[in-house]
Amino acid sequence: MIKPTESLRYQIGEWVYDARTLTITCSEKQLTLERGVAHLLDYFIANPKRVISKEELVTNVWKSVVTDNAVSSAITRLRTCLGDNPRTPEYIATLSRVGYRLIANVVEINDRHDNMALYSRSAVLVMVSLALSMLWYFGFRPEAPSIKPPLKLKPLTGFVGDEIHPSLSPDGSLLAFSHRKAQSENWSIWVRQLDTTAQIKISTNEMNAKLPKWDAHGRRLLFRSVTGDVCEYYFAEIENMSLVRLIPILGCVTGSDEGNIIWSADPNAVYFTQASSKSEPFIIYRYHLLTKKLSQITSPPDTGRGDYRVEISPDLKTLGFLRDSVHLNQTDVWIYDLRSAESRLVATVPATLRGLAWSEDSNHIIVADKNQQLQSINKDDSNTKTLTFGLTPLFHPASGGGKIAAAAGSYHRREVWRAVGDFSTSPPVLYSLEPFIVSSRSNRLPQLNPVDNSVAYISEESGSQQIWLQLSNGDSHQITELDTAHYFRALNWSPDGKKLVAAANNKLLWIDTNTRTTITSGEMLENVSDPKWASDNRHIYVGRKQSADWQIFKIDPTTNTHEIVTRNGGYKATTSATNDDSLYISKLHQGGLWKLDLTNGQEMRLDSIQADLILTLGWAVRGPKPHLFYIHPENTQSIKRLSLGHHSEQPVDMIQLEQDWIIDFDISMDESTILFSRSVPNNTDIILLTSKDE
Repeated sequence: MIKPTESLRYQIGEWVYDARTLTITCSEKQLTLERGVAHLLDYFIANPKRVISKEELVTNVWKSVVTDNAVSSAITRLRTCLGDNPRTPEYIATLSRVGYRLIANVVEINDRHDNMALYSRSAVLVMVSLALSMLWYFGFRPEAPSIKPPLKLKPLTGFVGDEIHPSLSPDGSLLAFSHRKAQSENWSIWVRQLDTTAQIKISTNEMNAKLPKWDAHGRRLLFRSVTGDVCEYYFAEIENMSLVRLIPILGCVTGSDEGNIIWSADPNAVYFTQASSKSEPFIIYRYHLLTKKLSQITSPPDTGRGDYRVEISPDLKTLGFLRDSVHLNQTDVWIYDLRSAESRLVATVPATLRGLAWSEDSNHIIVADKNQQLQSINKDDSNTKTLTFGLTPLFHPASGGGKIAAAAGSYHRREVWRAVGDFSTSPPVLYSLEPFIVSSRSNRLPQLNPVDNSVAYISEESGSQQIWLQLSNGDSHQITELDTAHYFRALNWSPDGKKLVAAANNKLLWIDTNTRTTITSGEMLENVSDPKWASDNRHIYVGRKQSADWQIFKIDPTTNTHEIVTRNGGYKATTSATNDDSLYISKLHQGGLWKLDLTNGQEMRLDSIQADLILTLGWAVRGPKPHLFYIHPENTQSIKRLSLGHHSEQPVDMIQLEQDWIIDFDISMDESTILFSRSVPNNTDIILLTSKDE
């Protein structure tokens, strides 16, 4: 059992929890936990994978008499911090009427890693910037003098569905990749000419084909295909973007996607990874197409998946391959010297790797790290350099002709949907529900401009999270150029529709959409949540952590001054639709919705809202009646509406999804349009990594 008193930092899924500072960190996102929530997490860490009842939590965490609602509320707040969905949990699972269980893997971080935490964030960013500027030195882009952040993602493919397994020809002119249509089980192999965008399909409709690889001249292609119960490696010859011949050359084992095949220095020989059965580890072999001679290259241990994803260096002297580690979420990177026939471990990566590539100078191996960003590993001294930072999740790296390509996407992406109807009536009327902003990268936090119906939203389309604007005619463009990685938590229009305020990296950003000027609050305000413009078009209301609680602040961005407006806590706030002298506020530690009189500072909890409802997710107040629209923490597949004037009225579903879940939403002032971002299955594509100016 892990005991929090014996260690101070832990890897919990994608998060790093620091028990000294009560913070959790994932990439550039850092949150500070309430002390009670931190104690709850401590107890889960000390009892991983074990079902814990509410009674046990009360006895060991609170050590006093509290209600079941207090436990449920703390669990909800912890899930919100971790970004966990109770319907599809990755961290904390609920067992009905039994208790809770921490299902994420917990790993102690030793003192060597602790020392790294002493570096300041600015120092880390400087190191990353230096690593990116050294990209040319490793031969990845020999024509460019340097690559400076932020890198951009240039789409190379745009099919509906998934595109993975990129393979660039040695001169970088051709791209081969695997594609699967939406709602389809079969994959196909395509070849695209990058300068003309001409493309052809290589595999037949009967094939389930993956993992294409070019030869040294970019005219022959190898790939793996499964048709029924038959697994075969194929050889395709291509000339002038036409398929000359397609023949099977070698059998393989079905039931696993780990095996792949590549060309050797001999144009009549190949290397491939193969297992003798589904239960045996993969081994790398060499096979001569003319003599039919088969030679075993590696001898992996019997445990794990063995040796998979073999790649040959551009100088044709070294094989790089992945070896499955006996440890969960850990992969060993090995090389095999073709001259000395010796194998050597280069590095151990704390992630489950799905592919690797070589740099153009044959000295570095490129892989995706645990944060799904690309890094290079020197094959001689094992030194690691960060290549991408703050970009969308990347995997299956490929290189050729001085270019780096990768598959881009994540397990779940977010797309913006639009619902049109009359949401002020009882019952509400829904006219249409359809996708509104869709791409292969996440788009979220949609905000309707109150003046011209344009929509501001956060998108990863260019690689890092930036603010985008979609006009009423459907045209979209990026309006921020943030040079460092930002994680946006909130976005809001000013009443005149000319300015935006955002919460990112626990600070505030003000954006003039006409001049595209971006100003950060700097150190003045940190640990902020969900800023909202006041109706006077000058001030901003924002929640900010103050001592052990959160309070609502009123900020004047023109004078850089601020004042506190609450006394008893406040997390999110919005102005009243009918009265400029009051605010609706939610509290992090108390349920229900509160109304704050700004003239005298008096607070009143609204009786029509259940007292134990914690409004930590998206909510808004609209209409003259008025109505509260909100996402319930325990049911994130719907947007609910509740009248603030009728104590006996039950919540009504405005939007109800049968699958996926709703992340955030915005509703027009006339209650006729709802925009919301929903989590949907992945839709990956192949991208090219370029510098900002390309």
